[in-house]
Amino acid sequence: MLLIILSKYKDKLFRYCYYFYYKPKFSAFLFVYCFFFIPRCFSSLLCYRFTCLYANNKKRFFFVDKIRLAFNIYSMKYLLEFAQYAPAARKFDPAKVEVIGKFEKGKLVEELFKTTAGTISEIGRKIILMTNEWYAPFGYKFDLDRVKKDLSADGVVISNEHLMKMANNRTVFYHICKSEKISNSADFLAFMLDPVNLKKYYHWTGAGFRDVHNILKNASNKGEAGEKAAFGFYKWLMKQNGKSISILPPTLREDIAGIDGKFYLDGKLKTIQVKPYEAFVIEGGIGKATCNGSLSMNTDILILYKGRGMKAVKDKGYSMPDFSFVISEAPVEIDKNQFILTSWQAKGEKVA
Repeated sequence: MLLIILSKYKDKLFRYCYYFYYKPKFSAFLFVYCFFFIPRCFSSLLCYRFTCLYANNKKRFFFVDKIRLAFNIYSMKYLLEFAQYAPAARKFDPAKVEVIGKFEKGKLVEELFKTTAGTISEIGRKIILMTNEWYAPFGYKFDLDRVKKDLSADGVVISNEHLMKMANNRTVFYHICKSEKISNSADFLAFMLDPVNLKKYYHWTGAGFRDVHNILKNASNKGEAGEKAAFGFYKWLMKQNGKSISILPPTLREDIAGIDGKFYLDGKLKTIQVKPYEAFVIEGGIGKATCNGSLSMNTDILILYKGRGMKAVKDKGYSMPDFSFVISEAPVEIDKNQFILTSWQAKGEKVA
């Protein structure tokens, strides 16, 4: 009977176990909450009424109330995290086919082999475990709610962003498999679960670490020039409209969600996504921007840019890189590899 039940609900069990593996603190909290707090305190109200009965004993009242308050805050934190991640856990399909290969502009140009999302997930967990252990003495912890920050491992400067992205970077996986002549999913999993092999590529003293670090740095640097120019132009544009803004960096969780910058305007938080575009055409009053790779729109403002930024034009003391920009506010529709804009502002010969 137990086997029948497990087989029937194996997918749901796997998805929640997958979440709990990533959030061990939540697992501990849930266990304590279910087996300790719920049987003894049916609700916060009952707990509060219980403490009031002992109000005459001030020390006891203060101690119990502090425990209740701290627990409620702690539990709310993880309940909110669970609410945030539960949809992702439900959508996770461990059997989904993933390709290990070389991609250029979002297109597969060389396939080494196929694997599964479950295999990639297991490898990612192992990488997180080992990098946490190796880099913890230098102030590192896998935490997506932190902003980008450099740390020094025995003089080797590494961004926490790069360390976190090591866990699931397909270009790095392709590089490792190509270097080690790995040609199938089983060998890939066995190789990546061996701490000795991981140390070769993910530890700052490893023989292959420099190549992996350069892959991650190059991926970040590609968009930095465009982002810097886009933010500079947008701040200049807002200043022309009499509004001065300061664009803040996103947390790594926000960065993964597609947020490249954020700022406060009239007390409200606004988010920005910056994306390079390949072509921009206007058809029937609708702007269509073609971009490489998968597209998403989770921000208030979209800034598209094109250009190399090799030239600079000084305008009243402000240096403007030679980029073309398209700026649009939500809502923005997406059709395959195109952003569909109903209204926008543009700067540059190509889109004027």
